[in-house]
Amino acid sequence: MTEQEHNSATTLVLVQQLVAAYLQHNVASRSARSLSVNEDLVLMHLATAPATSAELCRRIGISSASMAHIVAGLDARGLLRRLPDEADKRRILLYASKAAIAGFDDPELAKRIEQLMDGFTKRERSAVRTALREAADLLAD
Repeated sequence: MTEQEHNSATTLVLVQQLVAAYLQHNVASRSARSLSVNEDLVLMHLATAPATSAELCRRIGISSASMAHIVAGLDARGLLRRLPDEADKRRILLYASKAAIAGFDDPELAKRIEQLMDGFTKRERSAVRTALREAADLLAD
């Protein structure tokens, strides 16, 4: 095995360990908020940007009927809002509510993660965030 292959394998294992650890952490959080996995995924996507039901179906990989049920349930609990798209009034955009976004807030975890990067320069912090964002995009495809 070349050094590059070894490094690639090590990186993949580290990403898998990170995802597994996050999933374990997330199960407890999701349970406390009484959310299903798919409800949690919908809110995670909406926490960063609004989307249509169809877009969420494609991203998450569920049927439109399942999405309609999830959206209705989240709406009834005040965890999302439905608003017309300003650019195209025929489209309805879904937004995570402030209460939903607050459910993702874990100040202690955020503080501990930031402490891991205390010795990093601003450029290095940016590189880590970019790498994590791009890794998430790769896994989502």
